[in-house]
Amino acid sequence: MQSTTVDLSTSQWLAPLGVDTQPFTLTLDDAIELYVQAGLQTEDLQPNTIRHYQHDLQLFRRHVLRSHHPDLSVDQVTADDVEQFLEAMRTRGNAPSSRRRRLAALKRFFATMVAWGYVHDEPTALLHAQPTVAQTPVTLSLHQSLQLLEAAKTTRNPLRDHAMFRLFLTSGCTLSELIRLRRGDIDLSSGRIRFCGRRNIHRTLVLSEGAREALEAYLRSRSKAPADPHALFLNRHGERVTKGAIYHAFHMVRTRAGITRDGLSVHSLRHTCIALLWRAGVSLQILQKIAGHQSLATTREYEWAGERPTTPRPWHWIHPIDEALGCSPTPLE
Repeated sequence: MQSTTVDLSTSQWLAPLGVDTQPFTLTLDDAIELYVQAGLQTEDLQPNTIRHYQHDLQLFRRHVLRSHHPDLSVDQVTADDVEQFLEAMRTRGNAPSSRRRRLAALKRFFATMVAWGYVHDEPTALLHAQPTVAQTPVTLSLHQSLQLLEAAKTTRNPLRDHAMFRLFLTSGCTLSELIRLRRGDIDLSSGRIRFCGRRNIHRTLVLSEGAREALEAYLRSRSKAPADPHALFLNRHGERVTKGAIYHAFHMVRTRAGITRDGLSVHSLRHTCIALLWRAGVSLQILQKIAGHQSLATTREYEWAGERPTTPRPWHWIHPIDEALGCSPTPLE
């Protein structure tokens, strides 16, 4: 079904919800709920982004209502309320990136309230996020990557977990891309996989030989009549595997592999994949395609990964992980 982009600068979407489109006093509770409903009706933001915004706004609501009446109007929220909230998040141990995201959510929320006429003075207008300090992403070495893959073979679901982490480390996919994979997104006969990323942008890659073999082994053991027949990676109930389950598997596998690195996360596996390919000398154009970067400049930022061979790898290449494990070359298109 084709969706229609909703202009959040107007109140046109309020009428179908049975809400008066003329400006009126709106409680903070109602403002957040209406804002979330509007966001879910527009292509401007992905549903996952809306859920994150909703979480941040509910955190803000709970903080503010500790010192205000439950029927606080959204127009009565002040800059002090926002600053105190961000400081509370800091004392709770929130990382600067989390506080920047929460401030961005509040800025968008109050800008929308101003556009709708429910707020006169935007309380976040003079607040600015702390500047981002560029940090080198945490990655695994080639040896640690191999240790992680071996440890993945020792879990309760070894074929699935080995295939998942092999895919992370050889395709550079994100956690969301992996979870969204459908059985039909993989064609083992041609060795291709199709990822769906942010804003429903698709990219098709050629699987490394090792990843293809791992997926083939997993699919042979996968339930033939799962509860979710379309999802690729399943839990023990035959349903699509969740982010929480992958976080848990990653923690277990890295512990069994004896890998103790501060800041290491599932997303580090994507950076590890791209860093390994960077050092292997894969051409920037191919590396851009694998990573799904919109700009080649983003790919060039991986200079932090180290030196590259002066001569790029040819079109037929072996992923560094596959090379270490003795796999055959894969034609990269």
